[in-house]
Amino acid sequence: MDSHRQPVDQSREADQPQGLPREVFRWIRVLFWSNLIAIPASALLYGERFDLATHPLSWLGNPSTVSGLPNQHGMLVFDANLLLASFVCFRLGRLTWRSSRRLVPRLIAVLFLVAAVGSVVTIAPCATHDPIHRLGAGLMTTALWLLGFALLAETRRFAHTFWFYGAVVANHLFLYLYAFLFFSNRPAQVLMQKAAFFGLLCNLYLPARKALAPVAEEVEQPELGLEVDER
Repeated sequence: MDSHRQPVDQSREADQPQGLPREVFRWIRVLFWSNLIAIPASALLYGERFDLATHPLSWLGNPSTVSGLPNQHGMLVFDANLLLASFVCFRLGRLTWRSSRRLVPRLIAVLFLVAAVGSVVTIAPCATHDPIHRLGAGLMTTALWLLGFALLAETRRFAHTFWFYGAVVANHLFLYLYAFLFFSNRPAQVLMQKAAFFGLLCNLYLPARKALAPVAEEVEQPELGLEVDER
């Protein structure tokens, strides 16, 4: 029986991302799906109709809408998601720091901690504390963007695959286009902001999904091998 288990254990180890435990990528999936659910929910609970083309995401965290209507429910969901994101990023930072003494995992840990701090600072409403809100959003966005590069380096064995190129496109195309529209003060920047943020999340999720997929596919292989031996 032990002789049959050994090859499976080796294959599992080979499918691990470089230097990072599987739990890191599980928490990344939590971060991805929590944002994908909470942000649309906050927009639906916004005090008035939330227009994707003209309303920035930051407005979801204000206590009232532009026209003065109350936005307590939308703000509550938005702020709760930022607190959850901060907790997840802090957890990810600790897990990554303890996983390896190599430079890239330690850099990933620091970036996750920066994202955690930025998420908390972003809770400050832009309507009343815009400089603080911008500082937090800048820290969080920059950390997530750099994390995309670092995670691609950790999952580089999946290079030249659909997931690799998908993450690269998500990391560059949407964010760079948004930066161009932002600094050129184009009206389309508000709509592109949503695509850029989604691109940042995909840049974390795609390496995580690919890193976990091979392990998940082989979970039941040892049981099949043992059943054959028993027969």
